[in-house]
Amino acid sequence: MPVPCSICEGAVTPMTPSLKCSVGVCKKYFHVKCLNLSDPDLTKFVVIKEPWTCSKCLVSNETATLPQIELLIKNQFEVFKLELFKKMDEHFIQIDNRVTAVENDIKLLKDEIAHVRNMGEASTNSNCVDDMLEEIEERKERACNVLLFNIPESLASTSNDKINDDLKVIEDILIPLRTFPKPKKIFRLGISKTNHNRPLKIVYENENDAREILRSNKSNNNRYRHFRPDLTTKQREHINIVKKELKDRAAKGESNLILRYRHNTPYIVKNNTSRKTRSSKN
Repeated sequence: MPVPCSICEGAVTPMTPSLKCSVGVCKKYFHVKCLNLSDPDLTKFVVIKEPWTCSKCLVSNETATLPQIELLIKNQFEVFKLELFKKMDEHFIQIDNRVTAVENDIKLLKDEIAHVRNMGEASTNSNCVDDMLEEIEERKERACNVLLFNIPESLASTSNDKINDDLKVIEDILIPLRTFPKPKKIFRLGISKTNHNRPLKIVYENENDAREILRSNKSNNNRYRHFRPDLTTKQREHINIVKKELKDRAAKGESNLILRYRHNTPYIVKNNTSRKTRSSKN
């Protein structure tokens, strides 16, 4: 069974140049490449098989020579340099990921502005720039929210107990989906009525947590208890308009029409799946 290198913990095999500390209590193995030895040292220790002492044992040995101490310092500096470069690479990767995330957010915001602007051109009620900006702000705020319907209301006597009961229901739904970002707050929408379960509004710290919950719908087998995005009034009106268009076009004889969403904005497309399936069979 191969022994591990005491520096990189990788396997030391007969095919990899390596050294073994000659001190009796140590006897550890090291890859030559991990030690950063110079060519004369390689010949001396690896080829001639002269006894070699690792840096830890060398420090504890009072008879260490000046060249040996210099070599130790050199090797320790090389290890420090490699670790430093490794950490710098990790930080650069994190910075690059953050820049990419910001660029994606900017793109999404531009798409939202373009969509709201198109809505403004199509409607006489949306020509005001202030209305457009207000709509953008409202969408941005609601992007951190998720709605959950058909959850029985708690019969607890206090508000805190009711909130805890609702949190427990949410957790029971999300645990099988392997995702459970912690909500910032939750509350029921509307006025309490007999035999009526008010929707639950779940507010998260950021949009990513809300997106994670909405993505979990794909693996949620309980369609009765389903998470929905918190849409603005204009978004809901636009969805109803597109759904009506879909119904009217279907009534006129158009077939294979389906509704798709991009950033909670619906659009109608032709579903050519059946045609492609027939073609592949032929």
